[in-house]
Amino acid sequence: MAASSLGLVTIKELYEPRLELGGPYKTPNWMWQSTVEHYTRRRLTVATERLTALSGVARVAQLALRTRYVAGHWWDVDFLCSLCWAPVRTEETEGTFSADCYVAPSWSWAAHNGPVTMWIPNAGSEELVTPRFLGKTSVRKVSVVPATRDHDVGAVSSESITVRGVFLGVAVDTKPRG
Repeated sequence: MAASSLGLVTIKELYEPRLELGGPYKTPNWMWQSTVEHYTRRRLTVATERLTALSGVARVAQLALRTRYVAGHWWDVDFLCSLCWAPVRTEETEGTFSADCYVAPSWSWAAHNGPVTMWIPNAGSEELVTPRFLGKTSVRKVSVVPATRDHDVGAVSSESITVRGVFLGVAVDTKPRG
C-alpha cells in the first residue's frame, strides 16, 4: 500500500517548500514544528533517545533549512519562536512531563516527556508573544555540545543559552480547557 493512500508523505516531500500556500505555513520550519508536535505525541520507551530517534528526520530537515541544529531547534530559522513551545496537558499525560534523566536543555521541547505544541507567529495576533515582542529580544549566545562528536543532530551532553530581551509577568493556567 502506497504511503500517499494512507495519507502519509515522505520525508523528502515533507521538507520541500510549499511556496504556493505562502505565509508561515508549509515552509520547512513550519513542517519541522508540525513534525515535533506529532513526534512528541508518540510514547517513546527510552527517554534518553528522544533526540537520537528524530536525528534522521533532523538531518533531512537540515538540508532544507540550511542552518545549525540546536537540541531540537533551528538556529537561524525562528529560533526564538521555536522556544515558545508548551506542554499539552491532558488527563492521559498528567505527570509524564519530567524525564527521569537528562535528555535535553530545559528550554528544548525534548526535555519534556510528553506532547508539546509549537507556536507559529502571526503578525496580527492578540497573543502575549508576538513578532513585535520578539523583535525586542535577541539570542546572544547558544552553546550545545553533542553527546557524540560526529552526531550534531542527536543527543546533547551540555548546553547554555544567553537571551537578552524584555520580561513580562505572566500567569499560566495548566488545567486543560473544556
